[in-house]
This record gives sequence, structure tokens and C-alpha cells, in this order.
Amino acid sequence: MNRYTVVLVPAADADVWTERIAEQPGILGIQELPADGTEMFRPDTAHHFVRFDQKREFFDWLRRETWRRGDAIRLKIWHTGSLSLPGDLPIVESGTEFHRNYTRVTRRFHRGRCIGPFWVGPPWREPRAEKIPILIEPGSAFGLGDHPTTQMCLTMLTAHRRARDVLDFGAGTGILALAARRWFGHCRLHLVEPDRQSAREIRHNFKLNHITPPRRIHSSLPAGAFDLVLANVYLDALCHLLAALTHGIRSRLRPGGYLIVSGLLGADQRDEFISFAPTRGWRVTQQGYRADWFALELTQGNHALIFRASPKCSPLRH
Repeated sequence: MNRYTVVLVPAADADVWTERIAEQPGILGIQELPADGTEMFRPDTAHHFVRFDQKREFFDWLRRETWRRGDAIRLKIWHTGSLSLPGDLPIVESGTEFHRNYTRVTRRFHRGRCIGPFWVGPPWREPRAEKIPILIEPGSAFGLGDHPTTQMCLTMLTAHRRARDVLDFGAGTGILALAARRWFGHCRLHLVEPDRQSAREIRHNFKLNHITPPRRIHSSLPAGAFDLVLANVYLDALCHLLAALTHGIRSRLRPGGYLIVSGLLGADQRDEFISFAPTRGWRVTQQGYRADWFALELTQGNHALIFRASPKCSPLRH
């Protein structure tokens, strides 16, 4: 049994309040709910909510976030019992309740799979002998290898044979960085992951794969230039990344280098990102599509876009 407290916060500032509350001691987790307190998904399907697998209703919810359009939303805060809330937030409910261990639920669905030349799976499964193993412990971070965006990034990565410096922006579990080290050999890895819990999981996964974890996991874009940049994040973060990589006179991408991005949901987001790329000197060289998600490979140059913005495209084949 765990304690919980439900507070009401302005919908427009939900992310700010969630971050401030999460910094308090004794916080076990925070769940966002509509103002009327209804659950968006049943607890027994919560792993689908986290991993997005074939959930059309989640795609629609993510695209519109209609449940956040009211004046307020509820934050259900799971805590150890000693809760110190920042500010003067109205408490609408509190009590004790069985809090399901979603990490344990996720473990049951994490059996391992082949993605191109890689086998991605948990440490308690036997990797396929003919594949390159990448061991990932299921936790709270994104990147178990079962989401279309991760799969497309892994496949696009293997189209390249050399990379000295690889940036994994929004590293999650570290799966893309681990794949890069396996594929390119002794490349230098630069990881950006601002979430401290995810950073701990990254180090754990590196040790599972008998690879020395990076000395530092950055919270923002580090200095230097890169041969390959990997970013499986959301549209806004991808646009900020493009701008940061080309800020100033000199590009942060070395000549001949590539940027592989995913996390673009639907043709509208894909087209918006593609329309933004030329303003920063980027052109699209490859495109992937799976289950309403898009992945793109870009390089720098002044040529016309190889893939025009269009609702139709050929799927990336594995």
C-alpha cells in the first residue's frame, strides 16, 4: 500500500508543477489526470500507455492533448508519507492505495527481438547467436527496442560504416548509443539525457553490455563536433536540436556526417519538421515510416529535399 495525494494545478503549467513536485523528497511517482479525475487507461493496460504499442487512442490523445485543454488538471502524487508540496496547491483527495509496479508489468512483455543485425532484449533472455546483442533492463526510461521509432533509428544507423564521434540526444535507456558502440567499434559516445533516473538506467545498461559507461551524461548539448547524431525525441526538441547544431558560423556536424531523427507522429509533424530543416541548411536523405511514426535521415547541404513533404511515403524495410 502506498500513500497518494491529489492536487489541482493549472493545465497550462502542468509540466512546471510536475517538475517542481518531483524534486521533493519521498516522491514515488506522479500521474496526470483530467480535472474530473477519470483514468485515461486501465491499470492493466498501463504498459501500453507507456510504450504506445498499437494504441490508436493514444496517438489521437498525444496529437491533440484534449484532456489538457481545460483550466486545470489533477496530479496524483504517490509518496512515502512525508509530502512537502511547493506553493499553495489545493488538495482535492488523499489516501492509501495499492500502487501497481509498472516496471514489473513491463518485464513480462519484454522478451527480446531482432532488429536488423541486432538482438535487443532483457538480460534474462538468451540472445540470438547470429545477432549483435544489446541488453536492456526494463525500467522507467524509453527505449526497449519494441517501439517503431527505436527500430527505425537502429536500422538507419546500420547504413553507415564509420563514425568517430556519436551523439545520442535524449538517450533514454542508452539503446541507440549502445548500438552505435557495437556497430562502429571504439567510437566516442556523447550522451544527452537530462532525466536523472534515466541517466542511472543508462549506466546500468552499459554495465550489462560490458561497456564502460560514459564518464558524464550531459543535460544539454555538449561542445564539439559529431559524425553521427541520433535523436528519438519529440518534434519541438528535434527543431531545437537542429537549431543548436547549426548555431553560429560553423556546423556541429562534420562534413559527410548524418543526423538520424524519429519521434515524429503522423504526416503533419513529419511535414512540419521537413519544412523547418532547409532553414538551417539540412536536407533529407532517407525516410522511414511505421505505425504512423516517421524517422528521417538528414545531412547538411543546399540541395533540394530528396523527400518532398507528402502524406505518402515508402516504408523503411527491415
